[in-house]
Amino acid sequence: MKNIFKIAFRDLKRIIKNPIALSVIIGACFIPALYAWFNIEASWDPYGSTNGLKVAVANNDKGTKVMNIEVNLGDKIKDELEKNNDIGWVFVSEENAIKGVKSGEYYAGVVIPENFSENFTSIITSNIKTPKIDYYVNQKKNAIAPKITDKGVSVVQQQINETFLDTAGKVLEGTLKVAYEKLEKDEETVADKMINTLNEVSKSLEQYENLAKSFDESLNATKSLIDTTMLVVPGSQSILKNAEDLTNNINGLIHFSGETFRGMTDMLQNFLGSTEEMTTDMINSFEEITKIAGKNTDIVKLQLNFIKTRAERIQNLLINVSNLVKTINSKLPIKLNTLDKLVTKIERINTAIDRIISFCRNGETIIDNGGELTDSIIFDMKNLIYQVRGDVLDVKDMFRINVKPAIDNQAEKMYKILVDFGLLSKNASSIIGEMNNILKGIYNTIEASQKAIQSTNKAIESSKKDVRNLSKKIQDVKSSQLLVNLAVIIKNDPSVVGKFISAPVQIQEKSFYEIKNYGSAMTPFYSILSFWVGGVLLVSLLKTRVEEDENITNIKPYQAYLGRYVLFMLIGIAQSLIVCLGDLYILKIQCINPSLFVLTGVLSSIVFINIIYTFVVSFGDVGKAICVFLLVIQVAGSGGTFPIEVTPEFFQKIHPYLPFTYAINAMRETIAGIYENAYLKDIVSILKFLLLSLLLGLVIRKPLIKVNEFFEEKLEETHLM
Repeated sequence: MKNIFKIAFRDLKRIIKNPIALSVIIGACFIPALYAWFNIEASWDPYGSTNGLKVAVANNDKGTKVMNIEVNLGDKIKDELEKNNDIGWVFVSEENAIKGVKSGEYYAGVVIPENFSENFTSIITSNIKTPKIDYYVNQKKNAIAPKITDKGVSVVQQQINETFLDTAGKVLEGTLKVAYEKLEKDEETVADKMINTLNEVSKSLEQYENLAKSFDESLNATKSLIDTTMLVVPGSQSILKNAEDLTNNINGLIHFSGETFRGMTDMLQNFLGSTEEMTTDMINSFEEITKIAGKNTDIVKLQLNFIKTRAERIQNLLINVSNLVKTINSKLPIKLNTLDKLVTKIERINTAIDRIISFCRNGETIIDNGGELTDSIIFDMKNLIYQVRGDVLDVKDMFRINVKPAIDNQAEKMYKILVDFGLLSKNASSIIGEMNNILKGIYNTIEASQKAIQSTNKAIESSKKDVRNLSKKIQDVKSSQLLVNLAVIIKNDPSVVGKFISAPVQIQEKSFYEIKNYGSAMTPFYSILSFWVGGVLLVSLLKTRVEEDENITNIKPYQAYLGRYVLFMLIGIAQSLIVCLGDLYILKIQCINPSLFVLTGVLSSIVFINIIYTFVVSFGDVGKAICVFLLVIQVAGSGGTFPIEVTPEFFQKIHPYLPFTYAINAMRETIAGIYENAYLKDIVSILKFLLLSLLLGLVIRKPLIKVNEFFEEKLEETHLM
């Protein structure tokens, strides 16, 4: 231990007695500080002077008119940019802007085209066009400037969005005001119109119900006629005697049967027509949903309920159509494949309608739970509704083109058989016996038709009930206090809604560990970096080999190592104190814990100096190269500038094994505020590197001493190194 202190004392004494050496050491103490201070000062507020970066703006926008409101987004953007001092905006022609960017006069250029306002407001038309601005940038002039000018262009984009929303809000104000005045004048609201429409639908259903009842009564009369005729059939002689009267009765039955089939096909056609109209109602309601989705969940839910009700009504009608078609097909002389195909297609439509009903119920559940319909749900529902609409039109066309002519053809054949039978009844009494079977067949057909009519009546009654329920729900929504309040707001001050649309969300930013300026944020990196630079400077100025003299003899390797390290450590401490105190009192950086800030600097310098000193002592000039290499690696891999997550994978992997990482983190804690025990963990991690370095210098270095001496001898033989 005595030799260690002797070596340290001798080193200090030699420096103090030699003015030149003392001057060099003092200079070495301040060089790291100058390195740190200049870099920190240079980066103090780089984004606060971006108004020196010239960006050209060329406005060619001719403007447009929206609902009698003059709109020129280009002029408004220009006016706002003239007030913006973040970037050096220069307003020139398009030609000069492009030319200036190419020559380097401007860092970037923004050109607003002449149709910009027109395209922007096309959102309220059927021909939507995406508005665009042209952005030119000179990538060659500076590496960072394009990133800053990109930020400037984002200011332009933000201004465009704000301008558009402001304009949209004004248009909405005017629209709401006009709409309210019109509704107030007509004394009729949208809900009233919907209720009136439903009342008309209810009347139509009543007409269908009356028609079905009349048709049922006609069929009952026909059954009575057949019953009377069948009573006459058993007396063959009497029938032959009254052949002419029987023939007239059969002719009347033929005529009525024809009317019956025509009535049934007309009813089918009416049902399919009603189905088509209701699919149109579904599409209209769905289009309303797409317009207001996410804005008025009450109306969306109401429209979903309307679509569901319409779907169920269509399903009932199609079931009746299917049953009636099956009945007709079973009573025709020859079963028609066309009718079977029609039934199959109707069943496929009903399956799709089941999915629509399920979509509506799920949508209502989502809204009841406070959610909104997703784009995926709306897209799938749209495809399904339009598919049903197309299939219904196909069924209607199939009925008109193929089914109805086929039924008429078969009915005509049946009618012809009846006519032939009537003629034969005049000439052959033996045929009269068959009359009973024919009449029974007709009787059964009429009964089947009556069952179909009864089923239809039930469907109509169900639909009338659904219409009444829907009308009541709309009436409830109409009388809702929320809508009343909204109407009062629109009437008294429509600008409230417009302002909400233009700025629906206000962002309240809350920062943790706020650092007021960029220079303070970069202080940990540049200060820690200067400590390492100071250490590399010291091993270039001072010798690491210790020589014996008359006062100090028999120096052991560990004594030489520790004795000379004292000088390096003291100079390193001086360097760190100058850097840290200068940061605090000359640059006046932000610092929550100044004492811990200085302590972190001193400990970091002690550890760094020891690492650098140990490498040079152990490996000589090769050690110096290793220290420079570690400097380069740590600059990129410590996360001092860019977040380590954005660096290449190699630097992310070595990041936890670099002393810079923990020294910078510890210093950041003292500047911005300490989180729990994070500071203590970083300090412990730094001291671990000191233990490893001492292990190398005191233990592992021993077998390397002779190897190092051999390398030094060979290098000295060159007289160059």
